[in-house]
Amino acid sequence: MDNDAEVLTTEKPSNPTAHPEIPTNPIYIQSKTTVVPPPVLKSSDLLYPYGTSDDTMSPKSDDGSSPLIGLSTDVPLFGRNRTFLYVDNNGLLSFRSAISQYVPQPLPQAFGNPFLALFWSDINNQVAGDIFYRQTTDPDLLSLVTSDIHAYFHNVTFTAHWAFVATWHRVAYYGSNTNKVNTFQAVLSTDGNQTFLLYNYADIQWPSVTNGSIKEGRTALAGLNSGFNSGYYTIPGSMTPSIRNISSTSNVNVPGRWAFKVDQLHPEDITGNIHLLYPYGPLLDDISPKSDDGGTPLIPLSASLPLFGRNYSSLYVNNNGLLSLQSHIGQYTPQPLPVSLGNPFLAVFWADINNQVAGDIYYRQSTDPDLLHQVSSDIRTHFHKEDFTAQWAFVATWHRVAYYGSKTNKVNTFQAVVSTDGNQTFLLYNYADLQWPSRQGNGSRYDGPVGLAGINSGYNTGYYTLPGSLSLNIRNLSSTSNVNVTGRWVFKVDDLHPEDINGALGKKKYENIILYVLQFNIHELNS
Repeated sequence: MDNDAEVLTTEKPSNPTAHPEIPTNPIYIQSKTTVVPPPVLKSSDLLYPYGTSDDTMSPKSDDGSSPLIGLSTDVPLFGRNRTFLYVDNNGLLSFRSAISQYVPQPLPQAFGNPFLALFWSDINNQVAGDIFYRQTTDPDLLSLVTSDIHAYFHNVTFTAHWAFVATWHRVAYYGSNTNKVNTFQAVLSTDGNQTFLLYNYADIQWPSVTNGSIKEGRTALAGLNSGFNSGYYTIPGSMTPSIRNISSTSNVNVPGRWAFKVDQLHPEDITGNIHLLYPYGPLLDDISPKSDDGGTPLIPLSASLPLFGRNYSSLYVNNNGLLSLQSHIGQYTPQPLPVSLGNPFLAVFWADINNQVAGDIYYRQSTDPDLLHQVSSDIRTHFHKEDFTAQWAFVATWHRVAYYGSKTNKVNTFQAVVSTDGNQTFLLYNYADLQWPSRQGNGSRYDGPVGLAGINSGYNTGYYTLPGSLSLNIRNLSSTSNVNVTGRWVFKVDDLHPEDINGALGKKKYENIILYVLQFNIHELNS
């Protein structure tokens, strides 16, 4: 466990008010019966006005929150309409129950409580700072929201009808004895159908590093969480001291501002979906048994699946990262392709995975219209195939799985989506987070086994090996693509020879990939 984690899990004293106070200039006057609001605050052009006479202030409470706030309009969020929310003092907006947890947890968190984590950390507004919030239909503010959304999302028709503004003003961290404070803001707005979210980071002074080694202030997480195992996004730098840089980074070329479209289950940024994975999780899927080198029983398919020139009616999900068509594959050492066993397989990330150590493997076949619409849209986009309409899909997801013998917290998340219209079959490999294999310490040892990703017809032809396979570079699949969508690889696989967006993957290409893998392995052995 790193030093950050050790600090974060330190138990709090029973008296949360016994913190050293930070000298501050109060910005409001509070009596027993009334609150006199401060003048309108806007410390930078980044922040929307706050501290107005319409704002409410969240109670001074360590790990507390606002009361339940009934919304004056339904807000579409992550595929459902929300009618209330909480402003949580520790830097979140939550939509089912208040969140008092002061140690931020990695996303996704599938406990059915959607939240927007602006700067989830151990904040204490008893030490310093105020938390303002309001919902509004003020025409001037809605005009500003509309203008900003049009500037960032060029292809949407949107006129804001309602907005919620929450601002953490010069807030301190629990146990602070310095004058370092943070100011940040969320602006949530909808037209009744579309919902957009702005995160504004005006001044982030903690966490910081003193003398290069002593961390001052708690680390934090910023992101979006639907409450399920899909539909989430973590802003870079989260859970590390680098989160402080969020005031100078952006996804819309405005330092300190991050913008998202959040009405659907999968949030989007200005380039489209920001998370690769199709919906998955215990509420939707079956779960493969916890078994080293194991897998599912035979799964009968509800549709005939054209694959490699034949039709298949069943498959297996193998825990070691493959879908196989004729028999279970328990082999934990990946083999170079082609493998001529007469057992076609799709190697998403074939490696020595052990879901007894960590992780879950989910799978389902589906004719759900929303999922099929998503598949159809993706295939039409990637292959310019306007004649493809998905009739059936199979989704298999390896969620935060560890490797055999792992003694680290490094886990991988990846997914396969197979879909057909009865004649054509397409395959998507989605690599969301590959933390292993990696190099240890001085770079001489691997942390985690290498893997292989590819497509194997079961014959000496009709196969494809993804770049980096059987080497440390397999980890780079989460940052590469053959369709210009980072982490996604897509293929047409109904005929014996698979195709990518440029057509059949020819023999020469196979040979080049194998030569690359062999050369890289020789280099690795010699280095």
